[in-house]
Amino acid sequence: MGRVVDSYVVRYVGGPLDGRVDSVARPRPEPRPTVKHVHLHGGPKIVHHYDLHYAVEYGCEYRLRVDDEDGVGDERGDDGDGACTGAGEG
Repeated sequence: MGRVVDSYVVRYVGGPLDGRVDSVARPRPEPRPTVKHVHLHGGPKIVHHYDLHYAVEYGCEYRLRVDDEDGVGDERGDDGDGACTGAGEG
């Protein structure tokens, strides 16, 4: 018999990681509530924060944090209660 490998999918919505999907072999016991992405290049360091949300379509996903000062709105609201057990780290 073949071995069944379980993997967990972590999705990112918004910002430079938009559309990224990571597969992890095993979820963290307590998923990280926030993932920080740091972009280093020739100019200044750019930091984006992604917050854990529940999405009916996919389960758990990390969404770009909206900074009220920038006036940038998030296209998607929280679709659930925020309970995301089984989400991996990004």
